[in-house]
Amino acid sequence: MKKWILIFFILSVILSCTQPENFGEFQVTDNEFYAYISENALITKIGNEYQFTEGPVWSDEGFLLFSDIPADKIYKWLPDENVTVFIEPSNNSNGLTFDEDGLLVACEHGGRAIVKYKDGQRFIVADNYSGKKLNSPNDLVIHSSGAIFFTDPPWGLPELDDDPTKEIPFNGVFVIIDGEVKLIDSTLFRPNGIALSPDEKYLYVGNSQYSSGTDQNNDEINSWYRYALNDDLSIIERIEFCRAPDSTVSGNPDGMKVDVNGNLYCTGPGGLLIFNAEGKYLGIIVLPALPTNCAFGGEDGKSLFITARQQVYKVNVLVEGIRP
Repeated sequence: MKKWILIFFILSVILSCTQPENFGEFQVTDNEFYAYISENALITKIGNEYQFTEGPVWSDEGFLLFSDIPADKIYKWLPDENVTVFIEPSNNSNGLTFDEDGLLVACEHGGRAIVKYKDGQRFIVADNYSGKKLNSPNDLVIHSSGAIFFTDPPWGLPELDDDPTKEIPFNGVFVIIDGEVKLIDSTLFRPNGIALSPDEKYLYVGNSQYSSGTDQNNDEINSWYRYALNDDLSIIERIEFCRAPDSTVSGNPDGMKVDVNGNLYCTGPGGLLIFNAEGKYLGIIVLPALPTNCAFGGEDGKSLFITARQQVYKVNVLVEGIRP
């Protein structure tokens, strides 16, 4: 008997060593959650010991790019786990995407600009609104027409709204059309993550009134807004589309992405929150650190990459996500 106990113990140790570690959990409110992520899906860690990761984007050439803001670098991750520096310096880049020509487009905190890279050269797309310097472009999404929507909170300024170098008196949501920066909304306190619906009829923007996420008396705290768009990309209306279910949890709306069915994957209070296309909250992916942004990638668009402070994670999903 002792012999079989010993064998069982050894096998248990071997199995525990060979099974990959799961770096998180799902807290599900509605079982519709499992239509988008399997209850057995494994959350793996693909990057570690960075300073502050952000802005992941998948290239159709088969690799992931992401920013490390304070490190002033953009990293390149390949599926074989190889990570290299892709751009340095990056002017403290944050959000990243690709345009219709496959050129990398970046939001720069340090440069206070939206820029593109072509043949290794950096070109400024926009760095001011009505002659005033942008605050610190945070995140962006590109319309099929080539128009670039972006958010411009003060996170990259040392003293935020009180910074003496801040020239625009508000934190705006903007769109760049044919080289001209046009204002979408000047009323959000901290506009952050931004995404388009699959049919491009709606623009989504995350906003937080207070970064602590603890003031329960403010109606705008930790909300995601939906803007209905005209054909000329002007705004028809704005509504509060969804909000974090628990205002006492640390964190605030950050980067977001949308899948091909219009469901929203929003980094925010407590983790990565999932809302369906009607704005119903379904559940949350809780990670060891608060996530900052996410991106769909992989050959089938069903790998969800999540940046979270010093780490980068990946979880396989069931619905293809929208990629640049």
